[in-house]
Amino acid sequence: MNAQVHPSICRLCTAYCPIQVTVENGRATKVTGNPRAPLYGGYSCPKGRALPDQHYGEQRLLHSLKRGPDGFGAIPSDRAMDEIAERLAAIIAEHGPRSVALYVGMGLVPFAASTAIAAGWLNGIGSPMFFTAGSIDKPGILIALAHHGMWQAGQPQFDTADAWLLVGINPVISKSPGFPGQNPGRLLKDMERAQAKLIVINPRVTETAKRAHIHMQARPGEDAAILAGMIRIILTEGLEDKDFVAANTQGVAALRDAVEPFTPACVAGRADISEDDLRAAARIFAAARNAGVSCGTGPSFATHSTLTEYLALCLPASAAIGRGRASCWPSPMCCCPVIRRAPSPGRPSGHGVSNRACASGDWAAAPAACRRPRWRMRYCCPAPVR
Repeated sequence: MNAQVHPSICRLCTAYCPIQVTVENGRATKVTGNPRAPLYGGYSCPKGRALPDQHYGEQRLLHSLKRGPDGFGAIPSDRAMDEIAERLAAIIAEHGPRSVALYVGMGLVPFAASTAIAAGWLNGIGSPMFFTAGSIDKPGILIALAHHGMWQAGQPQFDTADAWLLVGINPVISKSPGFPGQNPGRLLKDMERAQAKLIVINPRVTETAKRAHIHMQARPGEDAAILAGMIRIILTEGLEDKDFVAANTQGVAALRDAVEPFTPACVAGRADISEDDLRAAARIFAAARNAGVSCGTGPSFATHSTLTEYLALCLPASAAIGRGRASCWPSPMCCCPVIRRAPSPGRPSGHGVSNRACASGDWAAAPAACRRPRWRMRYCCPAPVR
């Protein structure tokens, strides 16, 4: 048996973990993490270690296929491209360029140039309909940043964090923006050894939640209410860095009014969590010199995902960000005004309900101004639990 080990990288996701590939008689038989990569520490995930099975799997496509009356059959790639081009040209001629959309998913990660080529092709036919995993799975991130703003100094450092809040994210198993994908399990263990406080909001008792200092096992869809409650506690108890907030933020008074209805009792009732855990989480986060928030894909599929992402940006702004870590957060701590738009056909009549009406669960009590056709991207509260 002639076995050789070759260094490479895993291209299944954007973590790009360094790996070692064992090749026997010209066939890859084993993949492990590369222990010589200091950032990764020999880490590899189950999907990466299964690369040989994927590469030689019976279901792997080795040629182009075309659907026919009896199922799929092989078709030469040149002919397939010609037929696709002919059909797309007919669609564009009849319906216009916007009738053609393009989606770029994680499957293109191994092919670095593909996304740029795809975008260039779409631009060439005159269609703006370009979608990615971010725009489909987590659009709230960019929408929230557009309302909140960008801080260009970088993110908080995980390896020196005193506290971290994970909302609907389980980095031990699933990679997600907002938490390093390079050996996340080791990073959580290092944070635990450094006595950093990990706060988890998740309906499930995940592998990450088991390591949490506080796990708020909340009712699904109530992430925004919990974040609003934490902000209210920080502002009500005066835990914010007042000098930093005064010098670097806008709209804090409006934010204070918006979260006022979300008392610990209100949030505990809505989210089915402990008032004590909510208070403790807010106080830990505010007291930390280096802390941050990471939201997973789960909250993006729940109600009011954009509001959750926005409040996740507001939370560090309303806490003690200024105590030695103001330069380490990617947002400018500004609370933007509500966007008002004129009514138009097809737009939902009311993007949310007023704060007090929402807190009381009385939709009918919402002011008429909140029920007019408009988008209330920030301060519309989560829908009341019926």
